[in-house]
Amino acid sequence: MISGTSLAAVFSTAVTSGANYADGDKIDFPSAICIASVAMLTAPYGARLTGKLDCTSLRRTLGYFLIAASPLVPLKVC
Repeated sequence: MISGTSLAAVFSTAVTSGANYADGDKIDFPSAICIASVAMLTAPYGARLTGKLDCTSLRRTLGYFLIAASPLVPLKVC
């Protein structure tokens, strides 16, 4: 029940946000399609991995990922 309620809230927020950005021509559709397709293909693997890791390992893995990705932040073009 809680997951369904959370999913409904996230879905409605995403649809509203997406419509507003699309209306303002602020969406890079080729990038969005690339990111969405990769996310859909890899989500099942992430879910399985999450089920196999304990809480400490999962936090540590996320921390390593964020540290590895942090040098990319200054390269972002506004």
